[in-house]
Amino acid sequence: MHDLKFANETIFILKREIAKLGKSALSKPIIVNVALSPLSHVKPDGFRETFKHILSHEAPDLKNIRLNINTMQFDIYCKACKKLSKVSAPTFECPGCKSSDLEFDMQKEFFVESIEVEGME
Repeated sequence: MHDLKFANETIFILKREIAKLGKSALSKPIIVNVALSPLSHVKPDGFRETFKHILSHEAPDLKNIRLNINTMQFDIYCKACKKLSKVSAPTFECPGCKSSDLEFDMQKEFFVESIEVEGME
């Protein structure tokens, strides 16, 4: 369910940015860079497949767009040892003391980082 939401949001942003650049942008290789939280319950392969499926049905002129998915890091604060750690995979214990008394700080589950249009200035 989240992968559908994220794919639709990506396509909405992509269409908006291409409209600003003009139709000539479609003749160039386009890469969309997104950030995905490891806590989002969305797997990169599933997200990529959903994105491609929607493009092929709703925006066939965009079907050759490449999607790069970067995994976000997030902060965990251990209440036991008072250590703040950055992690990029779900965890239920402090990397230092192995306590499970943690607070998670995740700002967003997903966002579009950038859109690259090769050959455009």
